[in-house]
Amino acid sequence: MTGSANAGPAQWLLAEGVTDGNYTARQRTVLGRGGIIELSNESGSIWVGGTSRSVIKGSVSF
Repeated sequence: MTGSANAGPAQWLLAEGVTDGNYTARQRTVLGRGGIIELSNESGSIWVGGTSRSVIKGSVSF
């Protein structure tokens, strides 16, 4: 679950008046490997928080 993938829709939902910007997003909970993040609106800025777990490690060279 990525915060950046949820921050954009959060801005849209806030602009459309669907939410005040404070909510919880869940993903893949049926499979038991889901993620949960909290999104909050602080003076028009969306903040994303939650716990994380690394499932792959690597490096990239340019």
